[in-house]
Order: sequence, then C-alpha cells, then structure tokens
Amino acid sequence: MSSFSWLSYSEAERERTRDLISQFSERDTRDELGIGRIRDAFADLLFPGVTTIQTRVKYFLFVPWMYRDLEKKQASSTNIESKARRYEVRVIEALMKGDDPEGVIGRYSKGDLQRFPSNIYWAGLGTWNIRRFNGSQNEYHDSLDVHYQLQQEQEDRVGETPHPNWDPALPDPPDEFPDTASFALRKRDAEYLRDRILQAIPDSMLADLLHESELGGTPDFPWEYPHQSRLSDEVRECLHHARNFSEIMHGAALLYNLMLARKAADEDRIEEYSTKFERWGQMIGSRLSEFRNWDLNRFWEIVTEASTNTPVRMQRFVERWIEIASDSPEELANDDAALQLIERRERRLKGGRARLSNQSALEQWSGEAGTGQLAYRWNTAKTHLEDIFAGLEGG
Repeated sequence: MSSFSWLSYSEAERERTRDLISQFSERDTRDELGIGRIRDAFADLLFPGVTTIQTRVKYFLFVPWMYRDLEKKQASSTNIESKARRYEVRVIEALMKGDDPEGVIGRYSKGDLQRFPSNIYWAGLGTWNIRRFNGSQNEYHDSLDVHYQLQQEQEDRVGETPHPNWDPALPDPPDEFPDTASFALRKRDAEYLRDRILQAIPDSMLADLLHESELGGTPDFPWEYPHQSRLSDEVRECLHHARNFSEIMHGAALLYNLMLARKAADEDRIEEYSTKFERWGQMIGSRLSEFRNWDLNRFWEIVTEASTNTPVRMQRFVERWIEIASDSPEELANDDAALQLIERRERRLKGGRARLSNQSALEQWSGEAGTGQLAYRWNTAKTHLEDIFAGLEGG
C-alpha cells in the first residue's frame, strides 16, 4: 500500500500537490518522464488560476456565494466545515436537476465526495482576487471566529471598514440560491468574471482572449487559436516556447510507450506506437529549422521565472532529448542514444519500480502511459471562456 506525505509552505503548493494526485488516472496529464514542473510553469503563465480538475467557471461564483452567506449567518469556526459540506451538496442536487449536468463535481458521490469544489477552486479564487483572505481553506475556517469579533469591533468605530474575506464587488446570487443553482451565467456574472480576470491576471492568454467575443472555432491547442496577431507580444512568446516544448517532448512520451510495448512483446501496441512515433517524426521534421534555432536560454528563463524549482537533472534530460530529436527525428525509434536516455530517465525517477527493468511493474502498464500531448490546461480554459462568452452574449 502506497501513501503520500509532503511538507508545503503555501496554498499554491498544496493545491499543486492535490492536483498532481488527482491526475494519476488521467492519460493526458500523467508525468511519466518528470517534466511536470515545466508543463505547470507554462500553464500558470497562460491560464493562471485554472487547473485540470476544474470543470465549469461558475464554481468561481458558487464558492464565494456560499461562504459569504455562511459568514452572514455567523457560522463558527467549529461548524463551518460541516455547514459548507451540506451547502455544497445542495448545489450538487440543484445542478443535477437542471438540463446541463456536464461538469457537475460530485454528481455520483454527492455527500461522500472526497474533495469538494470549494477546495478545488480555492487557489484559483485567490489568483483571480475573488478571495481576499490570504491563506488556506483550513486557515480561513479557523479564522472566522476572530474575524466576526474584529468585524464587530471595527463596525463599532466610526469610519472604519472591516477587511472582507471576499471581493465586495461580487454580484449577488440569484434568488433562492443554492436550490436554483445552474451553470448558466447571467450577464452580470459573466461581466464580473471577465473583469476579475482582466484586472487580476492581465498578462495571461486567458485575459487576452477575453478581449474577444469568441474562440474562433474549437482549437485543440492554444497555439492553434486563429487570431494570434491579436495576442500580446508576451503571450505570443510564451506560446512559441510552450508549443515547441509540447511537440518535441511528445516524442519522448511516445518512444517510452513504444519501448514498453517492445518489452511486453505486445505486437498490436508495437504497431500502434510505431505508427504514432513515425507521424510525430514527420511533424518534427516539417518544423526542424524551428527547433534547431530554438532559443533555449530564453526558454529556461521563462520557466525559471514561473517555477520556483527547476531541477538540474530534469533540465539536462530535456536538453539532451531536444538535441537528439532535432538531429534525425525519423530515426529515433531505433537510436541507441535516445533509447538509453529514456531508460535512464525512468530508472532515475522510479528506481526499482521502473517498468523497463521490472517485469512486475511492466505488467501493471495499461497500454498507455502519459501519451497525451501537453496542452497546458487549455481544455479547461476553453470551457471557462465559452461559459463566459455565452453569458456576455445574453446570459
């Protein structure tokens, strides 16, 4: 039986760790080759406050509406957690009665849900400056008794305004909320969320896209957005490096799975991954000059600015893979240097549980491991943007 433990010093780090654990079952987000810090650095730059396990943007309103209501009712530090849990279950039940159940968190678990939306969205609420309390969710719960006391003392003094835990500009919820909860945004809700994003994270792609009225189709990756010229210079530079990294490292993930298929003598998987790897090699070959002229110094500057820790061994692995892949991408499937690089990287990350050297670990391979190309939380961001655009158009 395995367990996790960690020391963390900020809500952002706790949120990142929880999301990491939640992503183990997600094909697109599993980090088999230890490059998650780079992925997260670009995701945080492009779409701050967004995580892969978020579903719909209106939870950015549901959560503060709930807590603001509970604060008005003077819910104590002792019982705020249980009251919030019951409140969130009511939201689940209301959403399931509507005609848009897609994205309901807890639609099956309901009261047995292990991680409620208030926790999933907590860090994002701070990033968008909707949450004004500076601390973790547990710290917020523990602070409420003192908050009520200070609030009363401040209100008793003429001219003093209590410091709110939530943005005072937050729109009021619809009548009879939470029993009338739905994912549809009223125009005032959409305008509020748009303004929060534009003010709190103005240098992001998320903010740039909110200057538009639509996404211009349904691009699979953020660099496929059709109106690149409308994005800021900073965002376009970030997208350039994010795209290069996503495309070239996708080959490492495909080769890793091809090596596993060969090790398992799985002919069907060998054929599948050989075909996928060949297509990848052709794509890289069509952009070879782009990769050979890639300014890696600037790439690492961007990553380092966004990430507090960039391990040296991870950096060496990435640079070596880029060097090999930029030479002869079509021949990598049988290139000893490439195969050894992947094998050494897995062994360094997983030790005795490395699939390429441990038969029992190999038998646990489902047939795909981290094969999805990095999109930097784009799918979640698209859903959030589409919800906001729909609200702005008419609510």
